[in-house]
Amino acid sequence: MSETYDGGPAFPVLERGANGLELTCTGISQRALFAAILMHSEAVTCGVPGEACDALVKASADAGTDVIEHMAMNAVQGADALLAALSAPKP
Repeated sequence: MSETYDGGPAFPVLERGANGLELTCTGISQRALFAAILMHSEAVTCGVPGEACDALVKASADAGTDVIEHMAMNAVQGADALLAALSAPKP
C-alpha cells in the first residue's frame, strides 16, 4: 500500500541550523489543514436544518456510518482531491 501524499507542512518554518537555514517540517500537514477546513464546512451544513443536512444524514445512514464519521470521510476525500488539483498540470 502506498503512503498518502499529505502536501507537506502547512506552515513550514525556516530555522537556522548547523548548516544554515533549514526547513522545519513539524506541525500540521496541508492535507490535515484542508480536511479540517472542509470538516468545518460539513459541520456548518449539517447544523442548519434543510435539504443539505437531510442529504448528509441519509448518505451517512446509507453508508452505515454515523454523521460525524461520514463528515470526516468526506473532508479527507475533499482534501485529497484538492491536493491532486493543486499538483495537476496547468492548461
